[in-house]
Amino acid sequence: MSFHSPAFLFALLPLTLLAYHACGQWAAGWGIAVLLGASLVFYAAGDPRHLPLLVASIAVNFALGQTMHRSARSSRRVVLLLGVAANVAMLALFKLRAQAIDPPGAGAAMAFAYMPLGVSFFTLQQVSYLVDRARDERGAPPPWSHYALYIAFFPHLVAGPIVRFRDVAPQYPRLARAGVRAEELAPALSLLVIGLAKKLLLADRLGVALDPLYVQASAGVIASARDAWVMGWGYLLQLYFDFSGYSDMAIGLALAFGLRVGVNFNSPLKAVSASDYVSRWHVSLATFVRDYVFSPLFRVLRRLPVASVPHRQFMAWAGATIVSFVTIGAWHSVSPTFLLAGVLIAFATVGFQLATLVRRRWAVASDARIGSHVIGRLGLLIGLTVFSVFFRSDRLATVRVIVRGMAGVGPWIQSSVVLSGTGAVTLLLASAIALAAPNTGQIFDLPGALPAPPRVRWRPSGTWSAAVALLAAVVITLLRRGAASQFIYRQF
Repeated sequence: MSFHSPAFLFALLPLTLLAYHACGQWAAGWGIAVLLGASLVFYAAGDPRHLPLLVASIAVNFALGQTMHRSARSSRRVVLLLGVAANVAMLALFKLRAQAIDPPGAGAAMAFAYMPLGVSFFTLQQVSYLVDRARDERGAPPPWSHYALYIAFFPHLVAGPIVRFRDVAPQYPRLARAGVRAEELAPALSLLVIGLAKKLLLADRLGVALDPLYVQASAGVIASARDAWVMGWGYLLQLYFDFSGYSDMAIGLALAFGLRVGVNFNSPLKAVSASDYVSRWHVSLATFVRDYVFSPLFRVLRRLPVASVPHRQFMAWAGATIVSFVTIGAWHSVSPTFLLAGVLIAFATVGFQLATLVRRRWAVASDARIGSHVIGRLGLLIGLTVFSVFFRSDRLATVRVIVRGMAGVGPWIQSSVVLSGTGAVTLLLASAIALAAPNTGQIFDLPGALPAPPRVRWRPSGTWSAAVALLAAVVITLLRRGAASQFIYRQF
């Protein structure tokens, strides 16, 4: 089961909303039980084989948190290390198993078969809980039901956002009382519809247009340098709107039940630097890596007795950055394409920052800074276009063919596979939205979003109602035709 499946949209979701609202009217205090039950049904419907794994993971990590609360500081650290090691080992085991069994070209289908649904996401939430629990020496541990819902809540279970317990725990008493509020349900359903539209009208249509080109490249040939660049930029946009649409739906579904979750996708293609891009794409994953990988490692490295203090600071930053990006690549997949992409992006980020420091050192004039800013942003977009090929290609040989094509090196063929008129229009429309339009975080004033002009913000009005209703009609028509594909991030 997924967010765009008819069984979810027209059965589980409305039934859960009705039961949750009924609890608020006649059985106050049962709201969390309703949401937890619906979440387990949602998970079992999507991947029943691994439901025991999810339940066991919740139980074990909750017990570890309870143990740390009762332990002295030295013992707490031992429990933390064991808990983090166990979670990371479990995730690594499934990643390696999927990669070992996955034959070249099988892609997402094999990942679905061997990776437990959402394991990459709920494992990180377990780790963040344990680390924060170890740091909080006086706070009382949460009730079991609150912790179980924190991990299993269906809006963020399968593909995030990766939330921290301390950010959502204050809202759980309200969830326990239950009851759906109209002032939350209206924007929540609007977010759900907009997310579906991004997925079905932009991401999936780009996928249909690009897939034949990638199949051809997998066979060792492409038609032109133009096709190679279209493949890179097009897949970057496909991934952008697939994950942006999923994030909108997840945040909207959480809001429908009264849980406010921060923005998870903040117009990353408007970034002006590599670090700015990282902070905008998959915000919750970037925050996790920053807090639990980069920052601790940076603090250790900068204390090493090497070089002068300024150089040591930069070397520590560069080392922590490289490890962080390799970690992100491995978290997505341990396939050679993802690992190599992580390494290359890491060194590109370090190089980008080094160029910035040199420019500041030499006090570049204002006009030159403006020009370098434009060149920097253009260079970032070109780099992202190239790197996106690594994430779409089934093996390094395919990457090599496409990158050679981008560089103007054949082999060329006279191909019957061309980007259709509909595909070209979709590509242009998606480009305009990603590069210039306000994002849904701004429109719906989500926590962590950049400010937006009042004229573009959502409000309960006839215009917004008509626009969302029209989008909903188009989306429902496409769903009835069976036009939806699986979310890309579901495979990770």
